[in-house]
Formats: sequence, C-alpha cells, structure tokens
Amino acid sequence: SSSSSSSFSSSSASSASSSTSSSAPKGAPAASSSSATPQFGQRTSGVPTDCPLDMLVDCVIITHFHLDHCGSLPYLTEMCGYNGPVYMTYPTKAICPILLEDYRKISVERKGEANFFTSADIKNCMKKVVAVNLRETVHVDEDIEVTAYYAGHVLGAAMFHVRVGNQSVVYSGDYNTTPDRHLGAASIDRLRPDLFITETTYATTIRDSKRSREHDFLSRVSKTVAAG
Repeated sequence: SSSSSSSFSSSSASSASSSTSSSAPKGAPAASSSSATPQFGQRTSGVPTDCPLDMLVDCVIITHFHLDHCGSLPYLTEMCGYNGPVYMTYPTKAICPILLEDYRKISVERKGEANFFTSADIKNCMKKVVAVNLRETVHVDEDIEVTAYYAGHVLGAAMFHVRVGNQSVVYSGDYNTTPDRHLGAASIDRLRPDLFITETTYATTIRDSKRSREHDFLSRVSKTVAAG
C-alpha cells in the first residue's frame, strides 16, 4: 500500500481474501461495527453494492487455478458481496470454473457441506473476472497498475507486479524456475519492488532428479496398463 491507501488481495481456499492496506483505506468508514460487516460464511439476500469489502479492497488477484489459490473466490464475490475487479490470466479463467465446480460437488454432494456456493455462484463469479495477458499492464484506477509475468508451475500461472503510486509489490504465487517437458521456467523483468510475497511450501525440500521422477512415473503407468 502507499499514501493513496490502496490495497490488493489474493483469494485462497483457506481464507476469503488476504489484503495489503494502509491504516486508513480509502473510503473506509471511520469506525467499524458488526452491522456494517457482512456475515462471512452465511448467505444473505440482497448484499448491498456498497459492501465494506469494496471500500477496503481495490482488486483481487488470482495467480493460478489450484484450489488453494482460487477456491474461495465465489464465496468472496457471491456470498460476501465483493464487487471489485478480479484479475487472472486467460488460461486460468478457462480452467478455474471447472475445478471450482468439482470442488463444489465434492463438498456439497459427497460431504454434505451446507451454506456452500452454488453452480450459479461460480458462473456469476467468473463473469466478474478480467482476463489479462502475460506482460500486459492493466490500470485498476489512477493509482494502481498490475502486470502479469510467466510463472511456470501450471498452465496459466502468473506472478504479479503491483504498483501503487511510487511503491510496488511482487506477488509470486506458485512458480517453477526449472523448465520441464510442457512448461518453461518462470520469467520476470528485473524489478526492485518494495515488498516481495512468495510461496515457501517446498523451500527446504530436496526433490529427486527429473530423470528419476520420469522413470518412476513411466514405471507406474506401465504397471497400471499391465494390470488391466
């Protein structure tokens, strides 16, 4: 965030959103109260268009289609009432609803989850998505601009450089620096962001060589085919 008090967030399966903001977000009410805050996790009819989330969050960025990065997006937009822009790449926009619908079916139809987002929620949510190309810069408003960079990892995955005034942040999402047979290595311009947010889930994991992993994969496929 900067003196313009802008913020951005990324949606994940474990939380409705995460945001970076200053102590006085633009348009935010002077004091908060329970009546001014949506009842998260509970569907309410007629969510007001002036939802407090819209006053606190300038945009939502989805780095890729894995559910730990996009799984709560319909919840955020359709159940909590967020109406601001949602940015992701074109491949992510194409694949995301497929995984979200599968997630809904498993959660509701198999596990019996109640008060879950619906298929209609997913469709309405995706209508709010603004798809971007890699290395394309989009202007959220007069103060904020967002640029997507290739992250490898999975089809459509992107790292995002967000500039707010004269300050900036790079949010990597999941990325891969080693090319494989279908995806290249992550690529981004030489930047000097004020903040770098990155994934470190496997930071201390030593992986087997690519040759070893391919051999193991082919062995399993061979055994499966042989077993009928």
